[in-house]
Amino acid sequence: MNQCDTILRNGNIVLHNDIFKGDIAIKNEKIIDIGELFFSAKDEFDVSGKFIFPGVIDAHTHFQLPLIGTFSSDDFYHGSIAASFGGVTTFIDFANVDSQKTLPTLVEERKEEAKESVIDYSFHATVTGWKDERAHEIKDVINQGVTSFKFFMTYSDSGRRTDDGALFSAFSEIAKQGVLATVHAENDEMVKLFSDRLKKEGKTAPDYYFLARPSVCEGVAIQNAISIAEYTDANLYIVHISSQLGVKNVEIAKKRGVKVYGETTPHYLLLNDSYANRYISVCPPLRKREDNNMLWEAVKNGTINTIATDHCPFTKSQKEKGTAFWDISYGLPGVETLFPLILTHMIEKDYPITLVPRLLSYNPANIFGLLPNKGALYPNFDADMLIVDINK
Repeated sequence: MNQCDTILRNGNIVLHNDIFKGDIAIKNEKIIDIGELFFSAKDEFDVSGKFIFPGVIDAHTHFQLPLIGTFSSDDFYHGSIAASFGGVTTFIDFANVDSQKTLPTLVEERKEEAKESVIDYSFHATVTGWKDERAHEIKDVINQGVTSFKFFMTYSDSGRRTDDGALFSAFSEIAKQGVLATVHAENDEMVKLFSDRLKKEGKTAPDYYFLARPSVCEGVAIQNAISIAEYTDANLYIVHISSQLGVKNVEIAKKRGVKVYGETTPHYLLLNDSYANRYISVCPPLRKREDNNMLWEAVKNGTINTIATDHCPFTKSQKEKGTAFWDISYGLPGVETLFPLILTHMIEKDYPITLVPRLLSYNPANIFGLLPNKGALYPNFDADMLIVDINK
């Protein structure tokens, strides 16, 4: 009889494309076999009636993020503990923004900060101050294991924005290297227009924040990013899509063959602008119920490829430091509640349960180069999994 360290018996194994009853054998933290197994194990657990999901990959977190003179309130240690309690076994965070440092340096600094994490992690390289002579940094960061490069299409006031010309240049290099361009898509000029109008009307309190960044800002920026990606033949990943306009632009682009992936978050699926205030402030802002509904439909039909959290929490006192809508700490928590929220609402909507591992595990692993180690319950994959009693 074959030997293993741990065996789970009689579970409902949930993959991104199938559900079946079987056993999972684990040895040296790897899955060595699945199905009806004849193994002996040191630890054996009967999980009859339970559902076994692959560990969740949160592809968008901001632990220990420097912002507006403070840091997001979860460091890598405490944030990763919260993630693990929610079934997240891997997260992808971001190298910090600093146009005066090279991308390889920023990635190495971030890796040092993340050493306290209790779960696995990777990074996106955040690009600011792009110039053609920095193209070699893309190759250098790929050699460090990074497969995606993040650009902001807004936040010019803080120096984070990349304009369309620089975006075209950077996307061209990223396309040559066969990696992924990632964008925070909001049109900076339009954000300034709406913000200036609010200021002239004396509407400067934090609760007016959501009016400064209406959905048209996202829609225009997504269209620009798609056009640049299509022309340069770059793979494009659009983070935290929040609006009907954003969904429609991605859907149209996919139909004509553009290599574009869409991400949304639990707060854009489950909250609307009736919740918007100083404390529940996030960028882009919360939208309308109609936007929630279209995002759910996009989750079901494949226009949205991943659900991540954009986890960026701040304490009540941190949120209260800002006195105007442009200087509050934008961000919400999410890593601990991602899986239970999405599973619960998928079941309530009678969506196929296989969508959960597809959107939370397999697709992020596939898009960001974590296959064949992460994202599914297959032999030779990491034994990252969670066992769920759906009745609870």
